Amino acid sequence: MPQEDKFAGHPAGISTPGQDWETLTPHDTNPLPFYPKAIVVGATGGAIVCKSKNGNTSTFFSVPGQRLDIRPHVILSTGTVATPLIGLKE
Repeated sequence: MPQEDKFAGHPAGISTPGQDWETLTPHDTNPLPFYPKAIVVGATGGAIVCKSKNGNTSTFFSVPGQRLDIRPHVILSTGTVATPLIGLKE
């Protein structure tokens, strides 16, 4: 029996739950493959060093299981210790 989606007719938005996601790999220069609508921190919390699309760099501190409502352009490997980082796509 197919799984029923009672919310299929509702539009996805920035504040709606994630319907697709991807593990994000920090890198000091490469941009992320997409702008996530949020980042979920996996088993290990700690620092996440992010660069915005405007080039601003900030360090966010997280705990395991936390959802960070940020949309970084790059997550730098230097200084980032939280793993895994899951980007919500839609």
